[in-house]
Amino acid sequence: MCINESLGKLAVAAHGAVKFYNMNDWTECKSEQISINADIGKITKLEWTRDGQILTISSSNGYLYGFLMIIPSLNASCFQNIAYLSSLSEISIIDCSK
Repeated sequence: MCINESLGKLAVAAHGAVKFYNMNDWTECKSEQISINADIGKITKLEWTRDGQILTISSSNGYLYGFLMIIPSLNASCFQNIAYLSSLSEISIIDCSK
C-alpha cells in the first residue's frame, strides 16, 4: 500500500494488479488499474514520486517498473498552429485559422 496525498489516491498491490482508490470517498478508480504479468513475481513495494507523477513498482523477481500516472501538459504555438502532447509518443497539431 502506498498513499499519495497530493493526488488524494491510495495504491494497493494485490493478486497481480495495482488498484487505486480515491481517498476522499474511498471508491475504486477502476479505469486506472494496472495489471502485472505473473512472470515478474509478487509485487514487493510501491512508491510514488513526491509530485505524484510516477508510481514505481518492484517485484520479488527483481523487476522494476515506472508508470507515468499524470501526463504533463506540454504545448506550443506558432502563428495559427498549436501543437500539444496527446500521449507519450504522439504530438497533435491543430490549425486554428479555420
